[in-house]
Amino acid sequence: DNSQYVYSGEKFEAYDNGIELPKNNGKLQYHAVYPYQQGISSEFTFSIKEDQSTYENYTASDLMTAVSEFTSEQMVKLKFKHRLSKINVITEGTKLPAGEVNISLVGMCKNVNVNLNAHVQNDKELYTVQQGEYEIKMCPDGTNRYKVVIPAQSVNEDELVATICGADGKKYPVKALQDYEFKAGKSYTLYIAKEKGVYYLSPVQD
Repeated sequence: DNSQYVYSGEKFEAYDNGIELPKNNGKLQYHAVYPYQQGISSEFTFSIKEDQSTYENYTASDLMTAVSEFTSEQMVKLKFKHRLSKINVITEGTKLPAGEVNISLVGMCKNVNVNLNAHVQNDKELYTVQQGEYEIKMCPDGTNRYKVVIPAQSVNEDELVATICGADGKKYPVKALQDYEFKAGKSYTLYIAKEKGVYYLSPVQD
């Protein structure tokens, strides 16, 4: 069954009729997926939003899953895990184009094929990434900060990895200062630096 549940502040409650429990007190294992998608089964395709500049689209792109033990209890404990890579970008201290700017990651994969059963039963990766090259607009996250979620993927040194769009609509390329491997369930903080007129996406130094 694929039923929608809504968090009420203390627990998840069924949006419709919920999941029908076995009459013989049999045990079930529950898979939970956020955000809710109608009609999916244990295998489905998930796509992040290309425009994550709003908080709604950003959270709607943040794939999370949880799985329970086999249980006959009606109150089921679930611990959700973030399944994508979160990229935080800082621009503080870097001279950007005048006016309000937008930042996008470019050349990114956005679609994944999820297999819940294979992940739990066979200890395989939760998803495989569909290859593609998309521009993903980042969400402002306070002063001089931006964030986005993307599937696990890698970027090579000196590749075009982002663009800065100025108030006049002109786009400025941002290159990767080094190789990056963005892993599932991890968060990365990078900053945009400018050297000899060229913007680079650089790692934050401790």
